[in-house]
Amino acid sequence: MLEGLRQCFEFINSAEPYDPVTHRFVFHYRFKGKTGTYLHLRDEKLAIESENGKYVYFTMFKDIFKQ
Repeated sequence: MLEGLRQCFEFINSAEPYDPVTHRFVFHYRFKGKTGTYLHLRDEKLAIESENGKYVYFTMFKDIFKQ
């Protein structure tokens, strides 16, 4: 894992007080394909609290190159 990305996840996992509903994290990645073209990807992570008090986590991916 890239050092910068590892540091981001460490920050997210150590946030105090822990309340994932109040935080939304977005990462932007750039991947180079076999043809030499790049894919720009948005990775958004968020959570909602269910009626029973447990968290439901979501990850949303979007190709942002075509915006």
